[in-house]
Amino acid sequence: MKQNLKIWSLAVAAVFGTGLLMSATYWQIMGDKEKALLDMVTDGMSKMHYSPEKMNDEYSERVYDLFLKDTDPSKLFYTQKDTKKFEKYQKAIDDEIKDSNFDFYNLVVTIRAERIAQAEKIYKEILDKPFDFTKDEEYEADDDKRGFAADDAALKDLWRKYLKYQVLSRLSDMIDDQERAKEKKDKKDKTDDKKSEIGDKTPDGKDAKAETPKTPAEMEAEARKKVLKVHDDWFKRLKDLKADDLYTVYLNAITTAYDPHSNYMAPEQKKDFDINMSGKLEGIGATLQTKDSYVRVTSLVPGGPAWKSGKLKVDDLIMKVAQASSEPVDVTDMGINDVIKMIRGKKGTEVRLTVKKTDGTVAIVPIVRDIVELEDGFAKSSFIENEGMSKIGYIDLPRFYADFEDRNGRKCARDMETEVKKLMAEGAKGIIIDLRGNGGGSLNDVVEIGGMFINKGPIVQVKSREGKPEQLNDYKSGTVYDGPLVIMTDQYSASASEILAAAMQDYGRAVIVGSKSTFGKGTVQRFFDLDLYIQEEFKNLKPLGSVKLTTQKFYRINGTTTQLKGVIPDVILPDNYAYVDKYGEKAENYPLKWDEIQPATYKKVEDLPDLLPTIKKQSEARVAKDKHFTLINEGAKRLKEQRDKTKFSLSLKGYQAAQKALETASKPLRDSNNDMITGVKVSSLKADEAKLSLDSSRITRATEWHKSLKKDVYIHESCSIIEDIIRSMPLAIKKQD
Repeated sequence: MKQNLKIWSLAVAAVFGTGLLMSATYWQIMGDKEKALLDMVTDGMSKMHYSPEKMNDEYSERVYDLFLKDTDPSKLFYTQKDTKKFEKYQKAIDDEIKDSNFDFYNLVVTIRAERIAQAEKIYKEILDKPFDFTKDEEYEADDDKRGFAADDAALKDLWRKYLKYQVLSRLSDMIDDQERAKEKKDKKDKTDDKKSEIGDKTPDGKDAKAETPKTPAEMEAEARKKVLKVHDDWFKRLKDLKADDLYTVYLNAITTAYDPHSNYMAPEQKKDFDINMSGKLEGIGATLQTKDSYVRVTSLVPGGPAWKSGKLKVDDLIMKVAQASSEPVDVTDMGINDVIKMIRGKKGTEVRLTVKKTDGTVAIVPIVRDIVELEDGFAKSSFIENEGMSKIGYIDLPRFYADFEDRNGRKCARDMETEVKKLMAEGAKGIIIDLRGNGGGSLNDVVEIGGMFINKGPIVQVKSREGKPEQLNDYKSGTVYDGPLVIMTDQYSASASEILAAAMQDYGRAVIVGSKSTFGKGTVQRFFDLDLYIQEEFKNLKPLGSVKLTTQKFYRINGTTTQLKGVIPDVILPDNYAYVDKYGEKAENYPLKWDEIQPATYKKVEDLPDLLPTIKKQSEARVAKDKHFTLINEGAKRLKEQRDKTKFSLSLKGYQAAQKALETASKPLRDSNNDMITGVKVSSLKADEAKLSLDSSRITRATEWHKSLKKDVYIHESCSIIEDIIRSMPLAIKKQD
C-alpha cells in the first residue's frame, strides 16, 4: 500500500509540475512574483483538485464574496459606496485571473487601507468621550443581518454602537466585581466583629479596610481605556500587515472558492503547519505573546532549551534578539511573527535574548537551540476506575500527528501501539480512545491504528477525481488488542478521526460514543511545494510557499462518505450543540457534496453489533437520571437561544438584566463542571512513573490532567458503557477468523 501511494504521489508531481513549470517560466520573464503565484495556484487547482470549478461568473462571485468577507469580516470598514465600486468586478474576477489582472485586488486593498485609517480616527474620537448608558438602543451583532453601512455617517454610528457594546460589557463586569468584593468584605467584617467580641484580632492585628469603591463614572472611564488599548493593538496589527499577507488572503479566496480545505500557504504558514503535525520544532521551547510594545514569555516547554537554561522565566519581556555573537536587534514594537522568526533556528545554534525581568532588571539570556517536542500534542494514557467497576485504560489522542521529514520522528500510530500495549500489560479490562476535538492528520497512521483492532481488512476507501476507488487496507494478521473498545467523538472530531470511528463502527469493533454527529470532513488534502516546480535559473522567485489541495474523497468501507453527514455515534450523549442544526463542515463555505460508492468486502465481528441495542438502552437510562447531563441538555437549549439572539441592549440596566438572567440560568451547569465525579479514581501507568519523577513540572501537569478527567462526565459514562460490554460479553470480543 505504501509503495502504491508513493507511485501515485510521483505521478501527481509529474502532472502537476509540468503546468507549473511553464507558467513560472513565463511569468519570470514578466518579472512579477504575484502573477507567477496566481498562475501557478490556479493552474494547479484546475488540474489537480478533486472537483475543479469552472472559471465562470458563478466562480467569480464566490471569490468576490470570500475576499470581501476575509478583508472585512465584521463589516466595520467598507460602506455600500465602496461595495458599489467593487460590484463591477463581481462577475469579472474569473476573467482577471485568466489575464493575470489585479484591478479588483488592488481596488480592495486601496480602499481597505483608506477605511482602516478612517476607522482609526473614528474609534479614538468615540472613545475619547463618555457613553450614555441610560439611552434605550440596541446593537446588532450579526453582520449578515445588518450588512454594510449605507454611508460614512452610518459607518460611524455602527462604530459608536460597536464600541459602546464593548465598553458596556467591561463596565458591567467591573460593577459586578466591585459588588462581589464588597460582599466579601462585609462578610469578613462580620466574622472579624465576632472575633473581636471574644478577644481575637484579624490576622494582621488591624481592621481590614476595603479598597475605596470606584464611582460609575470612574469605572466607565477605565472601561473605555481598556477598549482603547485593545483597539490600538488591533490597528497596529492591521497596519503591520505586509503586502504578502494580503495577497495570501486573496489567493486563499481563490482556493477556498473550490472547497474550504484547499489553501495557499506562505512559507512561514507552512512551517507552522509542519510544526503542528510533527509536534516538534527547532527553537528554544517558549510560548510567546504580545504585551504592549514587547513580546512576553507566557510559558516554557518542560525539558526544552529555555527551560533547561534556568535563566528565561515566564513574564520576561523580550527587548532584543541576537544571533550568537552578532549585534542584537531591537524588537520593541516589532510584530510577534517577525520576533519568532528571529528566535527560531537550527539545532545547535545560539540565540541571545535581552529581556526585562519582572523586577525591572535587564539581563542577557543565551540559549542554544535544540529540537523541542510539544508533548501535550502526543498520545497519552491513564487508568480510570469507577467505584465497583473494572480497571479501564484511557488514551487521549489529540491529533493524528506524523513527522513527514523524519522517518524516526514521532508518529501517532507508533505511539498508540505503545500506549495500548502498556495498558494491556498493566491489566486494562477495556480501552477508551478519546478523539474529541481531534481534527485529523496523517491518513497512513489512521490506517495503521485501525489495523491494531481488527484481524486484517480494509479501513477506508479513497477516490481520486479519476479512476476507481482504492482501498487502504490493514494487511497484518492478528490484532494488538481485541478487547472491549469505546471511541469518543464530538462535533470537532474530523477527517482521520472520522475514518477511525467509521471503520470501527462498520466492523462492529467498537462502540462510538459522542455528540449527534462528527464534523463531516470527508476529503483528503495533499501539499505541493511550489518551489519544487521552478527551474534553478529562476530561483530568485523563491520562496513561493505551498498549495494544499483537496485531491481525494474518502469513503467508509460501507460505501458512504462522511462528507457533510459525519459519523453518527452508536450512543449519542447530550452536548452543547445538541440543538444547533448547522455546524462542522455544513457550516463551511462551498463544501463538497455527500455521495456514496460500492461498499468494500469486509467481515463484521460477531458479538458487539447484537449487543448495541441493550448497551444504548442502558446508557440512555443512566443519562436520564444523571444531573450533569440534565444540566448539559438545558445549557444546549440556552445556547440555541443565544445563537438566535443577535441584538443586544446598549443600556446598562437592560444589559445587566439580560446578563443576570443568563448567569442565573447557567450557574448550575458551571458549578457542576467543577464537580469531581464521586467514586472515580484516575492514576498514571506504572510504566510512566519513572519518566514523571524526573521532572516536577510533568508531575504537576499529570495531576491537573487527572483532575480534569475526574470531572469529565462523558468519560465517566464511557467507562460505564465499557463495563456494560464486559458484563454482557464474559469472553470480551471474539477474535475474527
